[in-house]
Amino acid sequence: MLLFLIALVAGLALRTAAIPRDAECDLKAACVVEMLPFITFTEAAPAETEQVLSIAVLGDEPFGARRGWALDSMASEARSVRITQVSSVEQIRESGQTFDAVFIALSGAARVRQALNHFSESGTLPIGESDRFCEQGGMVCLRKASNRIQLGINQKAAERAGLKISSKLLALVTVVDTEQSGRNES
Repeated sequence: MLLFLIALVAGLALRTAAIPRDAECDLKAACVVEMLPFITFTEAAPAETEQVLSIAVLGDEPFGARRGWALDSMASEARSVRITQVSSVEQIRESGQTFDAVFIALSGAARVRQALNHFSESGTLPIGESDRFCEQGGMVCLRKASNRIQLGINQKAAERAGLKISSKLLALVTVVDTEQSGRNES
């Protein structure tokens, strides 16, 4: 699986201008599923007790008709994947549902901040695509940089939420230091 993740991260570095949006979405989705086994969730998070990886897509569906992300047919560490579309943080609160990861696809900085505040200590891994997602407190960001897809991880935010990210995964990604982000952006 580590070799697949290395190949996947290398594939994400491909120039996105040359690949269709559908292929870009598939790469991002596969990356999400393949990186989850390299994250140790808190005892309160569902990943440790269930055989199903539960991923929420919060907000505007970023993948359109490709909602399944091709994840329905993927398995990670012999676990199936369940995708749930939710429109708001309030819907999650009211339902009482918990998720291993949440892909935050909300428009508007205030809505993203609200979602990040909700998930900051929940043991759920927030994933996003906006340029400054990790700097705002998100834990994993799949963003475009110079016509490439770059995977960034905010390790300190993950640690504050009780999540442990494997050093094997950290060696493959850009680690975002939120304490340095205001002074030395890269």
